[in-house]
Amino acid sequence: MNNTLSINWEITKKCNLNCIYCRVRGGEEKVDELTEIEAKNIIDKLYPYGYRHLKFTGGEPLIKDYFWNLVKYAHQKEMLVSIFTNGSLITNKLLVNFKKYISIVAFSLDSLVDEHNKILKRDKVLIIMNNIKKIQKLGISVVISATVSNITINDLEELVLFAKDTGINEIKINDFVFNGRANDNEVILKLKRPLIEDQRYLINIIKSIYHEKILKNYQFRCECSNSDLFISYKGDLYPCVELSYLSDEYKIGNLVTDNIKDLLKTNVNFHQQIQDRDYCGYSYLSSTHFSACLNRGGCPKTLRNYMKLAKTR
Repeated sequence: MNNTLSINWEITKKCNLNCIYCRVRGGEEKVDELTEIEAKNIIDKLYPYGYRHLKFTGGEPLIKDYFWNLVKYAHQKEMLVSIFTNGSLITNKLLVNFKKYISIVAFSLDSLVDEHNKILKRDKVLIIMNNIKKIQKLGISVVISATVSNITINDLEELVLFAKDTGINEIKINDFVFNGRANDNEVILKLKRPLIEDQRYLINIIKSIYHEKILKNYQFRCECSNSDLFISYKGDLYPCVELSYLSDEYKIGNLVTDNIKDLLKTNVNFHQQIQDRDYCGYSYLSSTHFSACLNRGGCPKTLRNYMKLAKTR
């Protein structure tokens, strides 16, 4: 059995920020979020099937009242834990927990320009930058994840320089997707040209700063295998995080109420049908310290038919 399977887990919708492009509409806690007991039971269900790496997202994971209890519970089972955070709630007191329990910290950071962060409603950039440095000094792998919009497109070079100077393991550049609050703010966020048409701009930045060869993949096959699953804040299971945003038709089932063996079998059926048929809508650029996900939101509509078939088998 593969003992390195990982799973993405949206532990809460609650967030202390109100970013104007947030695709999950993070803010208030939802009434139907998992209880601590339900969340621990999900870990118990995942463990026998080889899941050893939990990747917590939100909302803001650090704001969830039982987050560290859940992390410690996973640690008792010798599971790895990663966190995707806005980075503004990391205190010196919490650094002990990070050092002991967290393997990777991915920070959401789109720009170092104060004026632009204020527009994005992310006006804690200095706090976040300092916390990135603190986590990096602990020896924890650090990733910066930047979502590119028309507001921040010209800030990337400064951000990449910060990543290199700080010793960040990887900087990820994400194309813009109009989900959630981004739909409400399309006028000011939408790029003048799709990022995939402006990729030379990205490549030149990386080559000039990191001096690394850029690999390109424009025919990326869908990775919706059992190693890329996504759990929503209420325990719903999806083949991947991107499909969870597109439609509830992609929901495999619920990890609280349904049998996990049946859920994983359904996803295997789904993945088998799409292999060698449909290419992922994305295009990728990558190097040792850099990756870019372009043309996001381009999943073929035919995938819905495959999920319907998978549930009948």
